[in-house]
Amino acid sequence: GNGNVRVVADNKSDIRLSQIKAGNGDVSLIAEGSILDNHETTSTLTSVAAKDQNQIVLLSTTGFAVGNTVRLEHTISTAETRIVTAIIGNTLTLSANLTTEFKPSDNVVVRNLSIPARVNVEANSLRMVADASVSSNADGTGTIGRLVPGAQATTNRDAIDTKVNYLAAQSAQGIYILEADGLTIGNLNDIAVQQSNFDSTTTLRTDSKIEGLITENDRGQIHVHSTTGNLTVDERVNAKGNKSQISLTADGSISINADIYASRDGNPVDGRSGLTQIAQAGQNQVVVGNIDSFHIGDTVQ
Repeated sequence: GNGNVRVVADNKSDIRLSQIKAGNGDVSLIAEGSILDNHETTSTLTSVAAKDQNQIVLLSTTGFAVGNTVRLEHTISTAETRIVTAIIGNTLTLSANLTTEFKPSDNVVVRNLSIPARVNVEANSLRMVADASVSSNADGTGTIGRLVPGAQATTNRDAIDTKVNYLAAQSAQGIYILEADGLTIGNLNDIAVQQSNFDSTTTLRTDSKIEGLITENDRGQIHVHSTTGNLTVDERVNAKGNKSQISLTADGSISINADIYASRDGNPVDGRSGLTQIAQAGQNQVVVGNIDSFHIGDTVQ
C-alpha cells in the first residue's frame, strides 16, 4: 500500500522489525526500548560450549538446518563461525571444534548467518525514535539497530535495512542503517495516521517532525551506509556523548550540506571534535580528527 504506518512500543519494550512496506507513504517507529532487525534466527546456549569440542546445546534449534553457517558471539572474546553438520534435538554438531569456551552466563548469541537479509522498511520517509518517553521516562538504553562484533558498516547484519528516500532518527546508544539505493538525512515533517479503536471509532495520531540523526550517550555510534546509491546530509548528524563515532559511507557520492558533530575522547569541544569517516565511490576515505577543519562545500576525493 501507500498509506502511512505508525508503530509504538511502550513499557520499555522493543520494536523488532521483519518487514514494513508503505510504498509512497511515511513510517514512524517509536520505542521506549530499542528498534531492532528481526529477520535472523538466533538462539542462546543452555550449557557451556566447551573449547576443543564441536557440539553446542541451544535453547531452541527452530530455524536452524544442516548446512547452515552459524556464529557464536559474545563480548568476552572473538566470535567463532562454523557450519552445522548435524542436529539432534536441541544439539548442533559443528564442522570443527571451538577454540574458545562459551558460557551461557556471558550472554552468548548463536546466530544463523544463512538466512538472506531482507529490507526492513520500504517507504518514502522513515522517522525512528528509540529510548522514547511514551508511558514512562526514557532510561538511556535504546538503540536503533546494533553492530555485529567485528563487522563494518557495509557488512553489519544487525543494522536496520531500509529502502527509503528520507531518514531522521534519534536514540540513546546508536543508529545503524544499511540503505538499499540512496537516501537523504533530512527534516521530516509531521507524520499522521488514523488509529482504529476497538469501538469502531478512529483517532488521529500525529508524530511531530524530527531532524537529522542524533545519539545521546557516551560511546554512541552513528553508522549509515548506502549500498548502491548516493547519500545526502541535509540536517545535522550529531553523536553527542564522549568517545562517539560517526561513519557515513556510500557506493555512490556523498553530499554534505549540514554539520557533522562527534566528540573527542573525553574532551568534547562544543560537541564538534571526534572521529568522522566519509567514504565515497571507489572507497576513497577521509578520516577527520577535528571536524572544525572540515567545511561545508569542501570537495572530498
